[in-house]
Amino acid sequence: EALEKLAREVNYPCPNQKYGCEEVFVHDKVREHQHRCRHRPQTCPVYKLPNVKCSWTGSYDDIKQHLMEKHRGDCYEYVDGKYRVVKNIAATMSLSQFVFALNEIFLFRLQANNDTLYAVLLYIGPAENAAKYKYKVEFVNKDDTERVAVMHLTRSFDEKLDDILKLGNCGKLHYGVVSRLTDEM
Repeated sequence: EALEKLAREVNYPCPNQKYGCEEVFVHDKVREHQHRCRHRPQTCPVYKLPNVKCSWTGSYDDIKQHLMEKHRGDCYEYVDGKYRVVKNIAATMSLSQFVFALNEIFLFRLQANNDTLYAVLLYIGPAENAAKYKYKVEFVNKDDTERVAVMHLTRSFDEKLDDILKLGNCGKLHYGVVSRLTDEM
Protein backbone atom coordinates (compact mmCIF):
# COMPACT_ATOMS: atom_id res chain seq x y z
CA GLU A 1 0.00 0.00 0.00
CA ALA A 2 2.84 2.40 0.80
CA LEU A 3 4.53 1.59 -2.51
CA GLU A 4 1.29 2.19 -4.42
CA LYS A 5 0.86 5.55 -2.71
CA LEU A 6 4.44 6.48 -3.53
CA ALA A 7 3.98 5.42 -7.17
CA ARG A 8 0.91 7.68 -7.44
CA GLU A 9 2.88 10.65 -6.12
CA VAL A 10 5.99 10.26 -8.29
CA ASN A 11 6.23 12.44 -11.40
CA TYR A 12 6.62 10.58 -14.69
CA PRO A 13 7.74 12.04 -18.02
CA CYS A 14 5.32 12.06 -20.91
CA PRO A 15 5.80 8.98 -23.14
CA ASN A 16 6.30 11.46 -26.01
CA GLN A 17 9.48 12.78 -24.39
CA LYS A 18 11.53 11.32 -27.26
CA TYR A 19 9.49 13.56 -29.63
CA GLY A 20 10.16 16.73 -27.63
CA CYS A 21 7.61 16.83 -24.80
CA GLU A 22 9.21 17.97 -21.56
CA GLU A 23 6.16 17.71 -19.30
CA VAL A 24 5.96 15.44 -16.26
CA PHE A 25 2.85 14.22 -14.44
CA VAL A 26 1.72 12.07 -11.57
CA HIS A 27 0.84 8.57 -12.74
CA ASP A 28 -2.92 9.19 -13.04
CA LYS A 29 -2.47 12.19 -15.37
CA VAL A 30 0.12 10.81 -17.82
CA ARG A 31 -2.36 8.85 -19.95
CA GLU A 32 -4.81 11.78 -20.10
CA HIS A 33 -2.02 14.11 -21.27
CA GLN A 34 -0.63 11.60 -23.75
CA HIS A 35 -3.80 11.69 -25.88
CA ARG A 36 -3.71 15.48 -26.27
CA CYS A 37 0.06 15.98 -26.27
CA ARG A 38 1.25 18.16 -29.19
CA HIS A 39 4.38 16.02 -29.43
CA ARG A 40 2.68 12.67 -29.99
CA PRO A 41 3.43 11.12 -33.40
CA GLN A 42 1.09 12.46 -36.09
CA THR A 43 0.15 11.11 -39.49
CA CYS A 44 -0.10 13.39 -42.51
CA PRO A 45 -3.53 15.05 -42.42
CA VAL A 46 -4.13 14.63 -46.16
CA TYR A 47 -5.96 11.39 -45.37
CA LYS A 48 -9.07 13.58 -44.95
CA LEU A 49 -8.81 14.64 -48.60
CA PRO A 50 -10.50 12.50 -51.23
CA ASN A 51 -8.12 10.21 -53.13
CA VAL A 52 -4.93 11.52 -51.49
CA LYS A 53 -2.54 9.30 -49.57
CA CYS A 54 0.71 10.02 -47.75
CA SER A 55 2.73 7.78 -45.44
CA TRP A 56 4.50 10.61 -43.54
CA THR A 57 4.52 10.58 -39.75
CA GLY A 58 6.14 13.13 -37.49
CA SER A 59 5.52 15.59 -34.71
CA TYR A 60 2.74 18.15 -34.67
CA ASP A 61 5.36 20.90 -34.95
CA ASP A 62 6.55 19.42 -38.27
CA ILE A 63 3.13 19.12 -39.96
CA LYS A 64 3.18 22.59 -41.53
CA GLN A 65 6.64 22.13 -43.01
CA HIS A 66 5.64 18.71 -44.38
CA LEU A 67 2.43 20.06 -45.93
CA MET A 68 4.30 22.99 -47.52
CA GLU A 69 6.98 20.71 -48.97
CA LYS A 70 4.88 17.76 -50.15
CA HIS A 71 1.34 19.12 -50.60
CA ARG A 72 1.96 22.79 -51.47
CA GLY A 73 -0.97 22.96 -53.91
CA ASP A 74 -3.38 22.14 -51.08
CA CYS A 75 -2.07 24.85 -48.72
CA TYR A 76 -2.79 28.50 -48.07
CA GLU A 77 -1.00 30.86 -45.68
CA TYR A 78 -3.66 33.23 -44.36
CA VAL A 79 -2.59 36.76 -43.64
CA ASP A 80 -5.06 39.40 -42.45
CA GLY A 81 -7.22 40.33 -45.38
CA LYS A 82 -9.54 38.64 -47.79
CA TYR A 83 -8.97 35.38 -49.54
CA ARG A 84 -10.93 34.34 -52.60
CA VAL A 85 -11.48 30.62 -52.46
CA VAL A 86 -13.69 29.95 -55.45
CA LYS A 87 -14.91 31.75 -58.49
CA ASN A 88 -17.64 29.38 -59.66
CA ILE A 89 -19.65 26.91 -57.61
CA ALA A 90 -20.93 23.65 -59.05
CA ALA A 91 -23.88 21.70 -57.61
CA THR A 92 -21.68 18.70 -56.72
CA MET A 93 -18.29 20.28 -56.08
CA SER A 94 -15.87 19.96 -53.19
CA LEU A 95 -12.81 21.97 -52.27
CA SER A 96 -10.33 21.20 -49.52
CA GLN A 97 -7.41 23.33 -48.45
CA PHE A 98 -5.03 23.44 -45.50
CA VAL A 99 -4.97 26.90 -44.00
CA PHE A 100 -2.15 28.25 -41.85
CA ALA A 101 -3.49 31.03 -39.63
CA LEU A 102 -2.93 32.32 -36.09
CA ASN A 103 0.09 29.98 -35.75
CA GLU A 104 -2.27 27.02 -36.14
CA ILE A 105 -3.23 24.58 -38.90
CA PHE A 106 -6.78 24.12 -40.19
CA LEU A 107 -8.45 22.19 -42.99
CA PHE A 108 -11.09 24.17 -44.86
CA ARG A 109 -13.71 22.12 -46.66
CA LEU A 110 -16.35 23.51 -49.00
CA GLN A 111 -18.79 20.96 -50.34
CA ALA A 112 -21.92 21.32 -52.46
CA ASN A 113 -24.55 18.59 -52.36
CA ASN A 114 -27.49 19.36 -54.64
CA ASP A 115 -29.28 22.31 -53.00
CA THR A 116 -26.93 22.94 -50.05
CA LEU A 117 -23.40 24.31 -49.78
CA TYR A 118 -21.54 23.22 -46.66
CA ALA A 119 -18.48 25.00 -45.28
CA VAL A 120 -16.45 23.62 -42.40
CA LEU A 121 -13.12 24.50 -40.85
CA LEU A 122 -11.38 21.68 -38.99
CA TYR A 123 -8.75 22.47 -36.38
CA ILE A 124 -5.66 20.25 -36.58
CA GLY A 125 -4.51 20.02 -32.99
CA PRO A 126 -5.87 19.02 -29.59
CA ALA A 127 -9.64 18.55 -29.91
CA GLU A 128 -10.38 20.67 -26.86
CA ASN A 129 -8.89 23.72 -28.63
CA ALA A 130 -11.11 23.52 -31.72
CA ALA A 131 -13.97 25.58 -30.27
CA LYS A 132 -11.59 28.46 -29.51
CA TYR A 133 -11.86 29.48 -33.15
CA LYS A 134 -14.68 30.47 -35.45
CA TYR A 135 -14.77 31.10 -39.16
CA LYS A 136 -16.83 33.12 -41.58
CA VAL A 137 -17.47 32.26 -45.21
CA GLU A 138 -18.86 35.05 -47.31
CA PHE A 139 -19.96 35.22 -50.93
CA VAL A 140 -20.16 38.60 -52.63
CA ASN A 141 -21.23 39.48 -56.15
CA LYS A 142 -18.71 41.26 -58.36
CA ASP A 143 -20.11 44.77 -57.88
CA ASP A 144 -20.36 44.28 -54.09
CA THR A 145 -24.10 45.00 -53.95
CA GLU A 146 -25.15 41.61 -52.59
CA ARG A 147 -23.58 39.23 -50.13
CA VAL A 148 -24.43 36.19 -48.07
CA ALA A 149 -22.36 34.86 -45.18
CA VAL A 150 -22.30 32.10 -42.62
CA MET A 151 -20.27 31.89 -39.42
CA HIS A 152 -19.64 28.83 -37.31
CA LEU A 153 -17.35 27.40 -34.65
CA THR A 154 -14.37 25.43 -35.87
CA ARG A 155 -14.66 21.66 -35.50
CA SER A 156 -12.00 19.19 -34.42
CA PHE A 157 -9.98 17.42 -37.11
CA ASP A 158 -10.65 14.19 -35.18
CA GLU A 159 -14.36 14.37 -36.04
CA LYS A 160 -15.68 12.54 -39.08
CA LEU A 161 -16.46 14.99 -41.86
CA ASP A 162 -19.57 13.06 -42.93
CA ASP A 163 -20.95 13.29 -39.37
CA ILE A 164 -20.30 17.03 -39.22
CA LEU A 165 -22.17 17.57 -42.50
CA LYS A 166 -24.99 15.16 -41.64
CA LEU A 167 -25.61 16.80 -38.25
CA GLY A 168 -25.29 20.31 -39.67
CA ASN A 169 -22.42 21.23 -37.35
CA CYS A 170 -21.01 23.55 -39.98
CA GLY A 171 -21.92 26.52 -42.13
CA LYS A 172 -24.80 25.82 -44.54
CA LEU A 173 -26.09 27.98 -47.36
CA HIS A 174 -28.64 27.38 -50.07
CA TYR A 175 -26.82 26.51 -53.28
CA GLY A 176 -29.10 28.67 -55.44
CA VAL A 177 -28.26 31.85 -53.54
CA VAL A 178 -24.53 31.23 -53.59
CA SER A 179 -24.40 30.17 -57.23
CA ARG A 180 -26.29 33.29 -58.30
CA LEU A 181 -23.76 35.51 -56.55
CA THR A 182 -20.71 33.64 -57.81
CA ASP A 183 -22.00 33.38 -61.38
CA GLU A 184 -21.99 37.17 -61.48
CA MET A 185 -18.25 37.33 -60.68
